[in-house]
Amino acid sequence: MLTRQPDTQKALILFVDLFNIGGIQKYNKHLCDALASEFSHIGFTGISLYDLRSNEDGYKWPNIKISISAKVKIRPIQKIVFIAKAILAVVKEKPRFLICCHVDIAPLALFLKRFFYLKYAVLTHGTDVWYLRKGIKLEALKNADTIITVSAHTKNKLVANGIFAYKIELLKDTIDTSFFHPKPINNKLVTSLGLENKYTLLTVGRIRSDEKYKGHDVMISVVEKLGSEYIWLVIGAGADYPRLKSKAEKLGIIGKTRFLGNVTREDLVDYYNLCDCFVMPSKGEGFGIVFLEALACGKPVIAGDKDGSLEPLMNGKLGFAVDPDNLDEIIKAVHLACSVKKDTDHVQRDIKEVETNFGITAFNKRVKEIFSGELKCGKTKR
Repeated sequence: MLTRQPDTQKALILFVDLFNIGGIQKYNKHLCDALASEFSHIGFTGISLYDLRSNEDGYKWPNIKISISAKVKIRPIQKIVFIAKAILAVVKEKPRFLICCHVDIAPLALFLKRFFYLKYAVLTHGTDVWYLRKGIKLEALKNADTIITVSAHTKNKLVANGIFAYKIELLKDTIDTSFFHPKPINNKLVTSLGLENKYTLLTVGRIRSDEKYKGHDVMISVVEKLGSEYIWLVIGAGADYPRLKSKAEKLGIIGKTRFLGNVTREDLVDYYNLCDCFVMPSKGEGFGIVFLEALACGKPVIAGDKDGSLEPLMNGKLGFAVDPDNLDEIIKAVHLACSVKKDTDHVQRDIKEVETNFGITAFNKRVKEIFSGELKCGKTKR
C-alpha cells in the first residue's frame, strides 16, 4: 500500500512515449503531475520506449526521473534497450509497484511480475483494448493487479473481453481550465484564414489511416452539404492527410476547408476560441480530451454517440451527441450549435461543470484514491 515509510519507496512507470503529440501522451503527463503532487515521498523511475528526449519544457517532476531507451529512432534497438532498462531498474531499485501506461508494453509488466513478483497496473484507453480477444496482451491484462481506464465505455469493453470488473478503476481524462479557457478572438487568425462573416467549425485530431474512426471523412461529406458560409478548420497531421486533402479537392470543398497541421498548445487555445462549434463525429474514442478542451473554452461541441465521446459531454448534458453515421443528424446539430448562442451565464455554468467533474483537482483526488486504497502495491507472495 502507498503509505509513508522511513525509507524512500520506489516505483516504476513504463511509457510507450510521453513527449509526443496525442491524447494518451497528455493523459500520461497529467498522471505524472498527480503522482508528483500526491505521492511526493515516492521516488518514481519512468522509462520511455520511443521518446528521443527525456524532458520537455514545462514538464519536469521533482520525484519522477524519466529515462529514454535510445537517442536513435531505430525500433529494434529502442525495444531491446527499453526491456534491459526495465529489468535493471527492478533489480537495482527494487520498486514496490509498476505502472504500465499502455497495453502494448503490458507483456513486459507480466514478465516482471512472473520473474520478480512485482505487482502492476495497466492504463487502458480505447481501441487499444476494445478488440483484444486472445494473445499475450490480453493475458497481461488478466494478470494485472489493477486496470485503470478512462471511460465506462472502455470498462464495459474490457469486461466483455473477460476482464473481471472488480479489477477495473475509472480515471477519466482531465483538463487544465487555467490554460484552456475563454479568451478574446484572435482577429489576426480570422483575417489570415478568411473567416470573416463565416461560421467556423473545428476538428482536432491525428489524421491517420488507422484512426479514420475520428470522422474526418464524415466531416468532408458534411461540409460538402453545408453552404458557403461555413468553413471547416482541421488541426492535426498524419500519413492520411494527402488522401483527405485530395478528397476535399475532388469534391470541390477545398475552399471551405483549412488544413492547419499541428499547432502549438498556445495557438490551439486561440483556435478553440475563434470557432463557432467543435465537431468530431468519432466512433472510436476511448474518451476524447479535445472535447473537454473545447468545452473549457466555452464552445458548443458535437460528438458521436457510439463511443467514449459521450462521457466528456456527460451523456449530452454539455453538448450534442449525434449518430456519427447520420449526415442529416450531424448537419442539423451544426446548424443548431452555430445559430443558438448561449448566454454568458449558461456558458459559465457549463465550464463549471467541466471543472468540477474533469478538472485537475478531481483528477488528482482520484489518482490518490486509486493508488492509496484500491491498488495495494508491492511484491506478490512467492
